[in-house]
Amino acid sequence: MLPLAVIAPVAGAVLAPLLARLSSRLALAVAVLASAAAGVILALSGQTGPLYLGGRGPVLGIEYRADRFGLTVALAASVVGTLALLATLSGMHELGRRELGGYACLSLLLIAAVIASALTADLLHLFVWFEVAGLSSYALTGFFLERPHALEATFKLIVLTSVAGFLVFIGTALLYQAHAVVNLPRLASVFPHRATVLDAAAVGIPDRHYGPEILACVIRRAGAACSEEEIRAFCVEHLGPFKAPKEIRFVEELPRGPSGKVQRLKLLDASTSTA
Repeated sequence: MLPLAVIAPVAGAVLAPLLARLSSRLALAVAVLASAAAGVILALSGQTGPLYLGGRGPVLGIEYRADRFGLTVALAASVVGTLALLATLSGMHELGRRELGGYACLSLLLIAAVIASALTADLLHLFVWFEVAGLSSYALTGFFLERPHALEATFKLIVLTSVAGFLVFIGTALLYQAHAVVNLPRLASVFPHRATVLDAAAVGIPDRHYGPEILACVIRRAGAACSEEEIRAFCVEHLGPFKAPKEIRFVEELPRGPSGKVQRLKLLDASTSTA
């Protein structure tokens, strides 16, 4: 159900310009209903685990996770977006049908991008949705270029969103360079589901030919027996081949800081020194 909160406004963005050719009121109704439908879906979904758009699973699917913070941000975007659509579109009687449909389309794309950014579980998908939000936002800002300061505001927004998008992309690239994946908690969270594994953590290790590769450090339960091949096969089944760790290493403990988080730099140093 959770991906429908993104699909609903995207579908509305496609339909609104088409229906605007028939009736401006019909386009307005579809836009408001699409945004409100996203809010209803979010309110009914509750906190859930990973869900994949299209049911493709971890290999090809776009993963969404709903925690309390993400749901709050997404629901707020839907509510504010619906109210904004009602306030702005209802007062745009001077617009033609095509202009009204275009404005509704851009507004729904912005709402969908904010909702997807709040729910996505992958930093790369976060960057993509951030770009969608940026494009639609400065298109909306410059929608009435004949008005004072519209062009100036649009230019400022383009600069800000471009710089922010560049920083998000660089941050994602640095995380991938350091850890070989952009969603390390998801990788580590798979291991405890296996009865023989007590705890696990993933870290990126250098590879002479392919750049960073994934190393999984695993703590076995007392008295349990499992091989590297079994662990890797389990990861391939639940994560997909390209996210499964290349190397499995069994350890006695994981280095943790005062807050209890795994200190991956120490784990990397220990792994490279024993390699």
